[in-house]
Amino acid sequence: KEAFVNEALARLDALVAPAVIDTRAAPPADPQPGDCYLVASAPSGAFAGQAGAIAVWAETHWLFTPPRPGMRIHDQATGAMAVYE
Repeated sequence: KEAFVNEALARLDALVAPAVIDTRAAPPADPQPGDCYLVASAPSGAFAGQAGAIAVWAETHWLFTPPRPGMRIHDQATGAMAVYE
């Protein structure tokens, strides 16, 4: 039950005011808890099959959530704001 609550809180934290560090096709080598990335097209490694999703590092594994219509995501690397329709 604790693992389910921790995953739910990690997703909530990432999705309430979504900001991603960068857009990547493969996960970073040393992610920190709470790190968020937008998964690029043609993803590999742990990101395989998750193109376009928001990836959140939850201490031991990645959680993936697709952007929803109306969601705004700030990309910290570029300063751009993506709006999903």
